[in-house]
Formats: sequence, C-alpha cells, structure tokens
Amino acid sequence: MQSTYLLLFRGILCEVLLLQALYAPDSVLEKWMWLAFPIYAAAAAAWFWAMRRERIPAAWETWFFFVDIAFTSTVLYLTKGFSSDFYIAYFLVILASCFLEELSYSFIVGGVASLVYGGLAWPAEGVFEQPFYLLRTSLLLVTAFFATYIAGMARRTRVAVGESYNRQLAWMHRLTVVGRALAGVLHEVKTPVSTVILSVNYIRGRLKEGDMAGAEAQLGIIEDEAERAAAILGDFLEYTKPAELTLKPLPLRTPLQRVMDVQSIRLEDRGIAASLDCPEGLVVAGSERHLVQVFTNLVMNSINAMPLGGRLAVTARRDGGRAVVEVQDSGEGISRETLDRLFEPFSSTRIEDSGTGLGLFIAQWIVQKHAGTLAAHSEGKGKGTRILVVLPLAPDL
Repeated sequence: MQSTYLLLFRGILCEVLLLQALYAPDSVLEKWMWLAFPIYAAAAAAWFWAMRRERIPAAWETWFFFVDIAFTSTVLYLTKGFSSDFYIAYFLVILASCFLEELSYSFIVGGVASLVYGGLAWPAEGVFEQPFYLLRTSLLLVTAFFATYIAGMARRTRVAVGESYNRQLAWMHRLTVVGRALAGVLHEVKTPVSTVILSVNYIRGRLKEGDMAGAEAQLGIIEDEAERAAAILGDFLEYTKPAELTLKPLPLRTPLQRVMDVQSIRLEDRGIAASLDCPEGLVVAGSERHLVQVFTNLVMNSINAMPLGGRLAVTARRDGGRAVVEVQDSGEGISRETLDRLFEPFSSTRIEDSGTGLGLFIAQWIVQKHAGTLAAHSEGKGKGTRILVVLPLAPDL
C-alpha cells in the first residue's frame, strides 16, 4: 500500500511541475529538456514495481526522494518558478517522505528540500526587499518538522492501539479455548455420570423385584464409572502437558467387555443388537482406563448414530504383530466432507446432542500414545460407519 501512495504522490508532483513548465511566462525549457518528464515518470513506475516485488531498505527509499528534489529543483530553476506558487512541489516531497519507515530519514529529506530551495531561490541582492523567500524557507522547515512529528505520533498511536487489540484478542482466544476445553471435559464426564444415573434406576427396579444379584452387579458398574469420571478429569490434565502413558500387557477383551457391559442398558433401551467377538489370548501393550475411554467413545458414537435401533458389531483380530479392533454399526453414516475432518479438535457431527468434537480427537491422541492408529470409514449417509483401531501387541507375544 505504501508503494501505491508514493506512486500517486510522484504522479501529482510530475503534474504540478508539468503545469509550471507549460504556463510559466519565462519558461526557457529546451526541447530535449521535455524528455525529463517521461524519464522521471518511467523511473517512478520502475521504482514502484521494485517496491511491490520485494522489501526495499529505508535508506534506498530515501535516495529516490533526493531524485524527486533534484527533478523539482531543475524544473523550477529552468522555468524561474521559485517565486511562483508552484514552489509547493517541495511541500509535496516533504509530506510524502513521511511514508518512510524511519522518521529520521523523513526529517533529513525535509531538511534537504528546504536547504535546496533556500540555496537556489535566494536572491543575490535585495534580500530584505523580498522577504517571502525567507518566509517560504521557514515554512518548509517548519512543515518538515511538524510533518515528521505528526507522522511519528500517528505511528506510536497505531502501535499502542495494535498492541492493546492484540492483547484483547489473545485474551478472548484463551477464553474461547478454555471454554471449549471445559465443554469437552463436561462432555466426556457426562457419559459415566449418565451411566451411573441409569444404573441407579436399574437397581431400583431390581430391588423391587428382589433381584439382589442384579443390583450388586450394577453397583460394581457404578463404582467403576465413578472412578472413570475422575480418571477422565486426570486425562485432560495429562493432555495439556507432555505425558507418557503407563503401558503393560493387557488382554484386549478386558476393556472391550467392560465397555459392552457398561453400555448394555443403553443398547437395550435403543433396541440395538450388539455383539462382541474378541479372542481370549489377544494381548496388547496398553493402559486399561485409557482404552476404556477410547472404546466407550466409539460405542457411544455408534449408539447415538442409531436412535431407532440397529446392529453393533465389535470384533478384534490379530494382524501380524498388531491387534485390529473393528467397531461396525448400521447407523446414519458419515458424509465424505465430515469424514475428512472427523478427528479435528472441536469438530462435532452431533450439534443437536451438544457434541463438542473433542471425543474422537482425544481418542485418537490416546491411540497414538499407544503407538497405534485410529481410522474411520463410511460409504455415506445412511450406510453405517466402521471404525478401525490398530494397537501393537504386547512385546512378549
């Protein structure tokens, strides 16, 4: 933008000097001197092109202002225009120099313009009989000083306002991140808390029927889910700082079976036919509570994708030195656009269910901490979703 303004200024300067040359009554410009105008215009255009292509040091920009002063002085000298009103061309040079990044250079340009005008325009004799020369020189010097001062104040104000704006913007950004993170915590904790509430209602029904064994089993689930809610809060703290999970040999069926048992009430209420197929001897290197969080998130997503019932199949198999867990549902499916950004933070496909978009993001983070991968596949809306979790087997296998 600065280069555009300077090109505009030089166009106006060329116009002013051209008017002086055309209408000065004592103009003595030779024909070859008229070539100075297109040469100056071409040089100004070339300088504009150079400034647009790359950043030019302030010292180099200053030198072209000396070219402006030289061009102005030459035209006014040959046309005897120092006593005319066209001496304002020097004011144009002084004011335009305020676009220089270093204001000290601007003051130098203003001082040089004033001295050049004073030196060339000053009459050899009768100085006191023609005081307007001294007045004009003084005005040029004062203009150079105040233009530089005002430009400096404007830049300092812009910097101060910009810094204040950036601080406010950073503060608002932090509030946004904190709010989203808090929403993510509440979203993740909501699952075990909801399970506790469902289990309490289930226990009441079992107690009325005198089924103490069923009630006892649900009490164990309530205890596990309460502990998981506390662990989820710890996971968010771990997520905000570099941390390594404690991995140890873990039968893969253990976290999978725990998740299916906990979600059994939801599956039954939704009319979802669920199955789990995992070999007993499939052992991975993992953290049980973290894998429970991953599989809970995947199973909950599948349940939410089947509000009118359907089928959910969770299978696990060995693939070389890895275990592959597949969570397949017959739910709503995922569009290609959503699938591409499914694991991005704060990207949710369940706005109506107050989804925050952090569940799959954190699940992916946990799987990556296990040196595994998490991927989603879907043929599109209404065609179900298939999630693949690949985890390394325990080293001793």
